[in-house]
Amino acid sequence: MQPTIQDGEILHVKPVSVETLRKGDIVLFADRSNYKAHRLLWIDWKQGAFLARGDAGTMTDNVVDTAQILGQVVAKEENLGGQIRVVPLNGRRVRLRFFASRLRARTARFVRGRVLRSVRVRGFFRKSVFGASSSLALLTCLFLWSSMLFGQVAFDSVTSVGQRVTSAAPTVTLNHTTAGTNRLLVVGVSINLTPSTGATVAGVTYSGIPLTQAVAHNDAGNTRRAEMWYLVAPPTGTNVPIVVTLAGLAAGNQGVVVGATTFTGADQILPIRASASADGAASPSSVSVTSAAGDMVVDTLAMGRNFNANVAAGQT
Repeated sequence: MQPTIQDGEILHVKPVSVETLRKGDIVLFADRSNYKAHRLLWIDWKQGAFLARGDAGTMTDNVVDTAQILGQVVAKEENLGGQIRVVPLNGRRVRLRFFASRLRARTARFVRGRVLRSVRVRGFFRKSVFGASSSLALLTCLFLWSSMLFGQVAFDSVTSVGQRVTSAAPTVTLNHTTAGTNRLLVVGVSINLTPSTGATVAGVTYSGIPLTQAVAHNDAGNTRRAEMWYLVAPPTGTNVPIVVTLAGLAAGNQGVVVGATTFTGADQILPIRASASADGAASPSSVSVTSAAGDMVVDTLAMGRNFNANVAAGQT
């Protein structure tokens, strides 16, 4: 929170009703096993969601909910040559002073940008999702929700692996790289059920953090199964392990394919609002899921026999 709060300064924190908080207020909140005192930049009282950032920071924190807020920082103690001075950090005047300083900083950056605009370059990126057209296909889809706050959902990175598992070794591990802001990790699992029709995914973890199951579906003949799991705000990092553990495995080998995809710009409160599944022997195979402009749909395919999966018209 520098320069507003310096290291070693004592903060005065009081209990607060979240309905009274305003943009520019400094709150103390729990962030997993850590505590942070950061300034509020965005508030959604209806959903009980808040965005905060340190004054010297360039990236916002993960979305904070009402239960995480422990109190409002109302003052700090400054040590001036051995004399302690209490400096207020809340109130309308303090907020106005902060926003005025931000406006001055933005104006200065804009002026510098106008001067340096001749050396800027612009990159264009395409977004993509996985698709398939095949016979004997099983398809599950997730609808990833973006909002005006988080902007367009965008593709970050993808990792995949296929292997055989057994009841004695029921896990699949792959390393995945995650970056960006307002992240969402989606893991799709495709299982060949022929050796054991009761095979399912018991759990998925990323860097030891459990994911949540979004959708699972078996085809009518119990020969293939597709599941999709997700994690909001996964930690960033390079080659972080994803571990998929299966259950209900019978004797023999079970074919499994795991694909992990990270998206940025996803809503951190309600990233997935709809899912759908379908199976059949037709080509092309398809499934429809509710979506809107600015959203992205990602799907997982489980397929029998040795067919090639190709993207059909209308899908990237």
